[in-house]
Amino acid sequence: MTVIYPESLQLNDELRAPDMLLEEADRFHRLHAGRHITVFICPDWSTAYRVLPRLARRGIGAITLATGNAIYLLPTIAERGLDPVEFVRHELSHAVLHQNQGLLDAVRFVEVQWLAEGLAVWFGRQRAYITDEEFRRLAPSRDLAAYIDPALRDRLPGPFDIRFGYVCWKHFNAFLEARDPDRYWGYGHAATQDPRQWRRLFDQHFQQSFESAISAFAQQAPRDASAAVPILPAAAAPAPHKHPSR
Repeated sequence: MTVIYPESLQLNDELRAPDMLLEEADRFHRLHAGRHITVFICPDWSTAYRVLPRLARRGIGAITLATGNAIYLLPTIAERGLDPVEFVRHELSHAVLHQNQGLLDAVRFVEVQWLAEGLAVWFGRQRAYITDEEFRRLAPSRDLAAYIDPALRDRLPGPFDIRFGYVCWKHFNAFLEARDPDRYWGYGHAATQDPRQWRRLFDQHFQQSFESAISAFAQQAPRDASAAVPILPAAAAPAPHKHPSR
């Protein structure tokens, strides 16, 4: 993995050894990104609009191409004093998954937000949204099912709170993984290959409905201490998945 950045930027130590981050992303997702990934740090908005004319817009922190081989950090991160490492980790989650998908499935998968973004926020160890403590404080008064299940989104009483939603999705994924890691990752990998069937695959892999899993999560969420990233030792990482034909 290569990080391209302006000479004026003082690069974080972790970004000076980006292959370690990639190796961690591979172990976390139980997958392998076989193609080189380049991270571009855009120094200003004129550069961002030039290299990403149809994608860059203010407010977005970073973008990963559906091909999984290019990540762009936008000036939003520096403007808001956010940690670029968090965002590289977040986007690496997308990149590793995309490299194990066909291009159309990669586009479809990001629409399964609770899974795609939940994994990315979880692996990103992100603090840019709300803290775990804030989530536990807010969870009892929020309709968690409406935040997680896209079919129930219309019943939210007001606008969708994306900062709460991202952290809610992270905790829901951590909850599922803690109950049965093998079943969880088996489901996650199956959903990356057939994103349109994510709900049917959930019932099949977990042997329970998506709705009942959310209900169980909602009962535990206020007591959940954290969603620590489960890093597998390198020796225990399973064999890499083969890339689907494109």
